[in-house]
Amino acid sequence: EIGSNTLACTSSVTSVNTPSSLDHLLNCYPNPANKNLTIEIFGTQPDYIRLVNAQGQTVYQNRQPESIHTVDIQHLPSGLYFVEVTSKGKSGIKKVLVE
Repeated sequence: EIGSNTLACTSSVTSVNTPSSLDHLLNCYPNPANKNLTIEIFGTQPDYIRLVNAQGQTVYQNRQPESIHTVDIQHLPSGLYFVEVTSKGKSGIKKVLVE
């Protein structure tokens, strides 16, 4: 029995396990980096790799990368960058600090 000052509430949550992100398959090292950045993608062949600065500008891209890909970053100013990888309609993003 519910009293006059009590509110009863029920809810149901349904979860569907369909990963749409590659974040868990993506590794970037060293982090922080200063000369070269290695990007590893596990379990899938990447379609596209892009390195974006904190202002949203693309500073590097490769449309046919290997599963282990090294990028020369010596020319980049210090700061925060984002590695974006796409493969088979899924994408992943990792933060990288360039020193």
